[in-house]
Amino acid sequence: MNHYLRVTISSFVAGLIMALAGFELIAMDANGAFVAGAFIQGFGLLLCLFFNLELYNCHLCNVVNDKDKKKALFSLIISLIVNMGTIVAFAYLFRAGNSREDFVLSAIKFTDAREILIGGEDGKPWYMSIITGFMCGLICFIGGVAYKRSNNGFVKVISPILAVGIFVVCGFENLMTNTLYIAYAQAWTLGTFLNLVMVLIGNTLGVFFTYFAIKLIDQTFSKKK
Repeated sequence: MNHYLRVTISSFVAGLIMALAGFELIAMDANGAFVAGAFIQGFGLLLCLFFNLELYNCHLCNVVNDKDKKKALFSLIISLIVNMGTIVAFAYLFRAGNSREDFVLSAIKFTDAREILIGGEDGKPWYMSIITGFMCGLICFIGGVAYKRSNNGFVKVISPILAVGIFVVCGFENLMTNTLYIAYAQAWTLGTFLNLVMVLIGNTLGVFFTYFAIKLIDQTFSKKK
């Protein structure tokens, strides 16, 4: 199979999984079980890692590690576009198929908390989205590293679930879940669009910061041995 076709299909499946995981949190929150929903959402990341699906944050470091960096960059761009496009498409399908008022209000609540201040009184400073996106990227990357490096089955399963649960409960922001909330709430504004841009930057910086920090730690310990 052509490499880019495989990337596109894998990115679509990853986007679908993340859309379902995000909608699960909306439904659980609407029923007063936000914390439980946050950790259940972690199964989405677990599935993406298990099947090695093309989820943007999971393959960011390919542009550093792969020998063919141009190919890795193109693959990453494709995965980002397909991930987000799939999530938006399924968010609208979810809304058309289930527009329960409590579900919509839950999504609107999440969206309102993420909208960036644009001249008015509502919203938050743009840099807060970068900070919360950074922390999400950091935590999820650590969860992914624990999954890949551990030989213990329990640790492999629990690491991504804990990572997602922690970032959701702490209010840190992930590009894919934010896209789902905004699309399902149909709350496209300049403030929510800027939020996605800032969170994309934050997630990316968080992943690369953690990647290079872990690499430095590994090199330090290997020299001591």
